[in-house]
Amino acid sequence: MTNLANNQIRIIAPSILADTPWNEAEVLGGFVWLWQYHDYYRKASIESAMSIILPIIQSKNFAFLVYKNQPLGYINWAYLSPEQELAYLNRTQPYEFFTQFNQPGPDKKVWILSWFCVPQMKHQLVMRTAVKKYVFPRQTVYFAYHKTPDDQKTMVKSLRGYKFTG
Repeated sequence: MTNLANNQIRIIAPSILADTPWNEAEVLGGFVWLWQYHDYYRKASIESAMSIILPIIQSKNFAFLVYKNQPLGYINWAYLSPEQELAYLNRTQPYEFFTQFNQPGPDKKVWILSWFCVPQMKHQLVMRTAVKKYVFPRQTVYFAYHKTPDDQKTMVKSLRGYKFTG
C-alpha cells in the first residue's frame, strides 16, 4: 500500500509493493463494488464473480487504487511467454487460466488482463497516471483491446511507464 498526492490516492499492489500490509477483504469488497459500474459484470452471480476475482487476488498481481477513500479502480496482470500471449489473444483458454502466470521471466512480457475504473474521464486519467507513475514506472506493459467496432478484431496496445528509458 502506498499513499500518494497528500493521501488522495492509495495503491495496494502486493507483488510490487510487497513491504506494505494489505487486507484481502478490503480488496475483494472494492473489486465487487467496482463491478457495479460495468453493465455486463453488474449482472454477474456471486459464484461467477468469485471465480474471476479470487484468482486475481491469489496471484497478487494486481493494483487496487483508492482515491479520496473510495475505490477508483484496479488492474491485474500476468507474465506471458510468446506462446501464452498467442493463447491469450486468441482466447483459447478462459480468462482465469492466465492469472496463474504470476512470475516474471526472461522471455515474458507483462500483460494487463483487466482494467476496471469508475467511468468518469477524470478518474480514468487519475488511474492511468498512477499506473504509469507508480505501478509500472520503468516498463512497457501490453494489453489486448477488444472494443473494436465489430468486436471481432483484437488490437494489441501498450502502456509505457513515465520513467521508462529503454
